[in-house]
Amino acid sequence: MNPVVKIISTVIISINRLIDSLDPRMADSIRQGFYFFTALLLIAGLIIGFQTGKRAAKKGGKQMAEFTNNAFDITIKKERESGDFRGMLDSVLLKEVRELSLIHISEPTRPY
Repeated sequence: MNPVVKIISTVIISINRLIDSLDPRMADSIRQGFYFFTALLLIAGLIIGFQTGKRAAKKGGKQMAEFTNNAFDITIKKERESGDFRGMLDSVLLKEVRELSLIHISEPTRPY
């Protein structure tokens, strides 16, 4: 037999003999005390685990997104190349040229 198992079984047997030698009321009191101690340890473990998990779940920095879709939008914006506004400017210029050409065509002209 494993020496560790042998030592543990010897300790358990000696505790069992000690409890058996006590009167039944004392043995019940010890048993109830053990159950109470176990329940206290369980409650303490739950509280400590809850507090540890709450601290671990806190965000370290400033909150960037309130909703999930905002997080995706931020990621897409971060992946864009910075400083490239040529497409936007060209489309605005073309729109202005079209509007100006339409205005000039629709207005009557005066003969000289």
